[in-house]
Amino acid sequence: MEPKEIYRSLIRLYILIEADKQPLDSTGVAASLCDRGFALSLASTRRILRSFEDNGYLAGAKVRNSRPHKVYTLTAAGRRRARDAKRKIGELMETFGELGK
Repeated sequence: MEPKEIYRSLIRLYILIEADKQPLDSTGVAASLCDRGFALSLASTRRILRSFEDNGYLAGAKVRNSRPHKVYTLTAAGRRRARDAKRKIGELMETFGELGK
């Protein structure tokens, strides 16, 4: 597996788990990822958010503050998927810990 594929999956997991904590918009997600060392364009961020919306994990709502944009909140299906992802990540981390012994 190419590192790019791994990072893409990690970024998608990060977005889903962050949406469980608070509503998201593409600008905030891109900035947060940049702070963590992942460079992702706004277009790529929007594409991921829209795909989660299309799959029923996020619900988007247009808002108008200083500029019109879309804010995404986690749906019940997304909450289940995020909870499942956290559990599986925990299991994998335990496995990785065992490999280091």
